[in-house]
Amino acid sequence: MRLEDAEVHAERWIRAWNNHALDDVLALYAEDVVLHSSRVWDPNNADGTVQGKHALRAYFATALERYPQLELSLMGIYVAHGDRMVLEYLNRPDPATEIYVLERTRLVNRLAVDVEAAYGVERPKSRQS
Repeated sequence: MRLEDAEVHAERWIRAWNNHALDDVLALYAEDVVLHSSRVWDPNNADGTVQGKHALRAYFATALERYPQLELSLMGIYVAHGDRMVLEYLNRPDPATEIYVLERTRLVNRLAVDVEAAYGVERPKSRQS
């Protein structure tokens, strides 16, 4: 993957989330996507994994319902291992909360197939304002 391709994907992803456009967000994911995150709040899914686009739709729809003021701010895009990118962003579920996130995504045919999100990562001092 070229850095330019990662930038296009990231910008579309951020814009879709900030517009709360669920269908536009999901258009960036493959049908068999797997999302790994410590923030998965499904009590029936203790391992923090969401599998498949149908389950991802329900998970993301719940997030948008819970956080109607959700806003993401992209801080960095990095390309690694050919088909993987890492996004660095701030997640603001409400005006009083700011969560630093690193998200590794593997793309196949420009669609996310495997995603791992780490929330609340400690920011390097050089990056803090």
